[in-house]
Amino acid sequence: MKTLRTNLTILRRSRDKTTSLLTVIALALPHTVFLAVLGGVLMFKYRFDHPTNDLMKNGPHLGLAVFAAILLIIPALSMGAAAARLGLSRKAKTLATLRLVGISPAEARTAAVADTLLQALQGILTGSALYVVTLPVWTLLSFQDVQVTSSEMWMGVVQLTAAGLGMLILTALSALLAMQKVAITPLGVVKQNQTTRINKWSVTLTLVFFASWFLVAPFIMQGSVAAGLTVLLVFLSGNIALMNVIGVAAVTLLGRLIARVSRSASGMLAGRRLAADPKAVWRSFGALGLVAFLVGVLLPGMYSLFVLSDPSSADTEVTIIIHDLTLGLVLTMAISTVLAAISTAVQQAIRALDSASQRQALLRMGASKDFWVRARRAEVSYPAVIIIGGATLAGVAFASPVMSVGNILVAVAAAVLCALAALMLVLTAAETARLLEK
Repeated sequence: MKTLRTNLTILRRSRDKTTSLLTVIALALPHTVFLAVLGGVLMFKYRFDHPTNDLMKNGPHLGLAVFAAILLIIPALSMGAAAARLGLSRKAKTLATLRLVGISPAEARTAAVADTLLQALQGILTGSALYVVTLPVWTLLSFQDVQVTSSEMWMGVVQLTAAGLGMLILTALSALLAMQKVAITPLGVVKQNQTTRINKWSVTLTLVFFASWFLVAPFIMQGSVAAGLTVLLVFLSGNIALMNVIGVAAVTLLGRLIARVSRSASGMLAGRRLAADPKAVWRSFGALGLVAFLVGVLLPGMYSLFVLSDPSSADTEVTIIIHDLTLGLVLTMAISTVLAAISTAVQQAIRALDSASQRQALLRMGASKDFWVRARRAEVSYPAVIIIGGATLAGVAFASPVMSVGNILVAVAAAVLCALAALMLVLTAAETARLLEK
């Protein structure tokens, strides 16, 4: 224990202020999102148990809130785990020095994990405080024809503590896993990279399954409504699942293609980086791509239902449900965009720290100062445009066979504008890496 305390003290004193601040921020913001999403689910659960109108008891809100939470909580948790690996390169020199004076690899790993947990605790406390401070913001929204209150979004001290402990445990596991993938020697920290293999059958199955929808879609309108909705949900959920399966393979193929056809050294470097670590790219954009696909499918669908509904009818439940679904969809897209922006900023910060020595070497060899900037921008913009834009267009294409009501171009334009706004925010977040590159 005394050795651990000594090693931990050395690591804490050798921290870089910029890296430490980024690590805390990268843990605090996803934890804030995690708590807000969890609070929203608990709010709908409370309304379901204590309804004040028929929509709270019979509406689809609770199930849809759980579905949206799954889409958002998983990337939020993975973001917190990724933040635990931020700045490992800055600890490399100190860890190598500790190994040089005689500590074992296991002791070095334990000290690194303990240091990460201390930073994670700061991030979790900051994120919890941000969650409490932002509670009044949710009162601007209304669901089920009832305005959201701060007390409904407040989950309670017990749940807040449990969520913090869960994030802390996940951070510890992620840090342990990250330390298992490196070799700590007296000469430095060496990463062990694994080549990502592409499963051609999964890619083929996804394309065939997506194309088969266009053969089945014309016939679902001819049967009963229940049968049509069942077929629609099967194909929709199947496409979402298959997109998640082939996401990493798609990024790998994109990276290889860019590296092969690029005519510039920066583009070739960006392509090779994408192919070398496609999982990190998919962690950044995967959830946003899935939500963009849903936006492309459901926004036109919501617009069609709105056109079909009769606003003058005494029964306004359909109108309220359409309003809630549209608001929930846009809100999910916005939160996914924020998570993707944070993830991109963290990933590029890690990249900037890890490649510092390479940048210095290339500058001495005569490379321009803008070389890394162009490579970084290409590394972010190519997958962002393909995943976000491609998923949105795929969603619109998926919904096209059943688009037959009103001026559907309005809904399509809204989906495209959502994708463009998400893309601009992600690309802007990536520019924060310039602070570290300088």
